[in-house]
Amino acid sequence: MGVIRDDAGVAVAPKVRPTWVRWAVAAVAVLAAGAAVTLAITRPWESAPGVPDTEHSAWFAVWITDSPSPEPVMDGVTFVTMTEWEDHVGAVRAVDPDAFVSVTAPVLFADREASRTPLSAYDGPLPDGTIVEGRAPASGEVVVSVRYRDEHGWELGDRLDLAAGEQGEAPFASLEVVGFSPEESFGVAAWEDAVTLARAYSVVRYDIGDGRGDAVVADGSLWWNGAVPEGLEDSVAP
Repeated sequence: MGVIRDDAGVAVAPKVRPTWVRWAVAAVAVLAAGAAVTLAITRPWESAPGVPDTEHSAWFAVWITDSPSPEPVMDGVTFVTMTEWEDHVGAVRAVDPDAFVSVTAPVLFADREASRTPLSAYDGPLPDGTIVEGRAPASGEVVVSVRYRDEHGWELGDRLDLAAGEQGEAPFASLEVVGFSPEESFGVAAWEDAVTLARAYSVVRYDIGDGRGDAVVADGSLWWNGAVPEGLEDSVAP
C-alpha cells in the first residue's frame, strides 16, 4: 500500500481511494486525564451523492502528526495513529481489494474565514455524482459546492484566496476552482494537497501541565464488502 509523504520525504498518510460523505463540522471541547484539549474535527454525517454502497463502513480520527499524551477521550470517536490507520486500511483491502478509503482536507477560504470547509481528498477517479460541472482537481486546484458558488458568485477559473491557518501563513496563496460538486456536498481537494491542508487547518492545540503543543488530526473513513477484519469489530458503523 502506498503512502503520502511530506516535503521531507516522511510518510504521513496512507494512499486512499475514492469515497464521498457529507461532512458536518463540530468544534468540541475535551478534557482527557488532566490534558485540556480543544478539538476542531469533521465527522461523517449523512449520505450524499457518491457514497459507496457497501456492507460495512468505519470512521476514525487519524493523528497525522504524533498524538498528544495523554490523548483526548470522546464518546463515539476512535483516535488512531498513522501506523494503526495504515494497518486498518491494509486489513480491509486484504478482505476487499475494491474497498474505498477517504481522508479529509479542510480549508479556510478568505471569503469564508469564519468557517472551515472540510473537503474530501481522493486517490484515483472520483465517485459518480461527485462533480456536476467541471473536472477533478489537481494540485493547487479545488472543487467547491454549488451552494458556495451561488453564495459567493464563484466561477470556473476563479482563484480563491486562503486565510491563515493555526500554524500561521496559508499553505497556498489561493486555489483555482476547476469544478463544482452537488448542493449536499462541501467539495473536493486534490489528493496531493491533502496533508498540506490538514497540517494547516486540522491542528489540535492542547495544554499538559506547564507544556503546550500542537497535533494534527484528520478524518479517515473506510467502506468495504466482505468480512470484518479482526480489530475493527467495535469500529464498524451500525
